[in-house]
Amino acid sequence: MYHVYVCITLYIKIMYRFKQFFSSITESSSLQELKNIILEIDFNKYDFSDLTPLVPEEPYSRTALLNGIVEVIVMKWHKSAECLPHDHGQSYGIVSVVRGNVEHGGQIKKLN
Repeated sequence: MYHVYVCITLYIKIMYRFKQFFSSITESSSLQELKNIILEIDFNKYDFSDLTPLVPEEPYSRTALLNGIVEVIVMKWHKSAECLPHDHGQSYGIVSVVRGNVEHGGQIKKLN
């Protein structure tokens, strides 16, 4: 039970911090403004490991930290798991790899 409490507390603290990071973004913000904020975040400062426990039957797990104009999702894949590219409508997807390596078969643009 204590472990669950720690995870919930950690989740709330991280969720609150990410809400602060993106508080200036509105529907009229440019993609460059969003990129600038993301480039300033040191994702390695945060321990996301307990937020997204892997389930053996699933290729990946995910936990939403923020859902609004900006959606922040922590995702974790099993080693060698695949996720095929798919459409997210008119939204932009920006990925930051915190730990490990990723191979991407689609088109990638670097933020900087």
